[in-house]
Amino acid sequence: MGALVKIALAYIFITLGLRVQGAFWALVVSYAVPLLIFSVPLRQFLFARVKKETIPYKEVTAYLFPVALNSFCLMALVNMDMIFVKRLFSTDSASMYALSQMVGKIFLFLPGAIAIVLLPHASGLNAKGLDATDALKKSLLLTALLCAGAIVVYNVQPALVLRVLTGKVYPEAILIGRLFSLSMSVYALILLMCTYFLSIRDLRYLVYLSISTIVQFAALLFARTGLVQVQLVLCANACLLFFICLRHAFREKEL
Repeated sequence: MGALVKIALAYIFITLGLRVQGAFWALVVSYAVPLLIFSVPLRQFLFARVKKETIPYKEVTAYLFPVALNSFCLMALVNMDMIFVKRLFSTDSASMYALSQMVGKIFLFLPGAIAIVLLPHASGLNAKGLDATDALKKSLLLTALLCAGAIVVYNVQPALVLRVLTGKVYPEAILIGRLFSLSMSVYALILLMCTYFLSIRDLRYLVYLSISTIVQFAALLFARTGLVQVQLVLCANACLLFFICLRHAFREKEL
């Protein structure tokens, strides 16, 4: 319902001449509507009297730091390229890259629901002393299938996908979009594995994630020859980090 409200209000506000401001207020209202709707069935939980329980606030607070580092590194890995493109390339090149990035983010967030389901499931198995790697394997397989399907759809009709999603089609944007489909798909798998590591409280992966973020930042400093080189840096770094995380996830079981 929030999505429908956003689309409808954005169309109405922009038609009335509000332009960017109209799109912004449509976004604000679209977030407010679900909050109001969900407050009705949740009121019994929000205002109910509950028994006081001892909550380990210190433990919860301490766990915020690795979660924050995880979120920062992942967001940096999938967004820093746009910052570099805006700084190092022309406005036209940056605009074209932004169009391709819009398509690429679909590959990143498409399997997001799988990570949401994996987190409590793997955490519950780990709390019971059970092996959660089977859940990880199935989640990786489902994510890979979803991303593979999206990659096929885009690469078969790239011009059509770009025209539908962005309204514009550039030959170089099609090539960059192909690379985006690969880099963001691999990062989707990495996001899933990071969620798994957090769920079982194996925080050693944060070392690899942090180093990978620094390496990609340094590599992008030298990717000044073209937009394709920027995406090649992301593809190479994503594949390397994925295989490192994959090895880390299943190494303990092999031992």
